[in-house]
Amino acid sequence: MIIANNCIAADLYYSNKKKYDHPFMWCVLFHNDILNLIRYFDELNYDNYDLIKNEHINSAYNIIIDKKVKVQYLHYLKNENCKVPTKKKDRFNVERNIEYDKIERYIIEKYNKRKIIDKKIKPFIFIHLNKNTWQNDITENNIQDIIDECKLKNFPLVIFGKCNLKPTAGVLHINIDFKYPFEVRDFVNKNMKDLLRIALE
Repeated sequence: MIIANNCIAADLYYSNKKKYDHPFMWCVLFHNDILNLIRYFDELNYDNYDLIKNEHINSAYNIIIDKKVKVQYLHYLKNENCKVPTKKKDRFNVERNIEYDKIERYIIEKYNKRKIIDKKIKPFIFIHLNKNTWQNDITENNIQDIIDECKLKNFPLVIFGKCNLKPTAGVLHINIDFKYPFEVRDFVNKNMKDLLRIALE
């Protein structure tokens, strides 16, 4: 199971024709949210959630899980003209944005379908240190919190992005800048096939 702080996870599942098996797909997780997800992974009550409007994009939505983890679904957008769920092309001409007049119901249906997580499986945490967007507040200055929490939980951690990190057991650091999640996806698909096969099982 791969959980990422942006669309990397969904991109990897989709490009490898693997079924999405958890609710952290096509989403953004900020620093505190992914930290809480790691910290409370075994305790979260996925049945206790709230759907609210996204504070950055008025037509997008967040789900707050168990009052601890905010999942920002930026690819699910309200559009009164789309009476059925409709895929739209994003700026890279990839058909993945979903628009729907009843998008709230669509998000809840998708969330409830994917919320059953096998907690016996340790997730692989992928962090993209993308400095080019508000969608990422994880930086060289606060990544150590996530490293420490993954170490406590014994969760494998892969960090993508140029920064100074001391070598840590259980942490793989790809010290290259990647501007977009799809660049990380392409790098992983090309250069990390063995790890990817294990992570997607």
